[in-house]
Amino acid sequence: MKTFIDFSEVPPNATQDDIERVREGAYGEYTSRSRSTSFGEQPSLSGYGRKPPSLSSHNVATFPTKLHKILSDPKYQHIIRWLPHGRSWEVVDQNAFMKDVVPLFFSFSKYASFTRQITGWNFSRKGTGSDRGSYYHELFLRGRPHLVKFMKREVTGQMKIKSSGVNNSGRKDDSSLSEPDLFELSKACPLP
Repeated sequence: MKTFIDFSEVPPNATQDDIERVREGAYGEYTSRSRSTSFGEQPSLSGYGRKPPSLSSHNVATFPTKLHKILSDPKYQHIIRWLPHGRSWEVVDQNAFMKDVVPLFFSFSKYASFTRQITGWNFSRKGTGSDRGSYYHELFLRGRPHLVKFMKREVTGQMKIKSSGVNNSGRKDDSSLSEPDLFELSKACPLP
């Protein structure tokens, strides 16, 4: 069972070490950083000739960076949007998304390529609840674009298919029992 960690309080000046400290402190089903944790105390490596993690090897924004930008733009809300709690998102109009949005940000032209990117960046799909069918990642939160730089792409060949609550035989999959309740989590730690 994978623990869902709440990174909503991680500040923009956080380092990879800060992210790892939050991960190491995850003891419950939903875990937020301790109020006593000090973020951003270590010097950032970004000033020492290293590319920011949110850029690919070709100095191009990564898939999560572009996706966060799209979701943050109000002109696309009728096509792709954040859910009210800001911890997951959904494509509302797949045809309009592929026709009007994808060509502006991505080089692929098939929805299957988009879903392959979602899987490769470790997004999970909600299989239960009122936000069923939406996608979420613990580091992909509305109003927190600085967190996407800590997301990691799965190495090709090691990608795992995330459960949607139903296995190949059509029966309920036990992994959906560990899905976080994002609406409940947002009550304790609301997002902008």
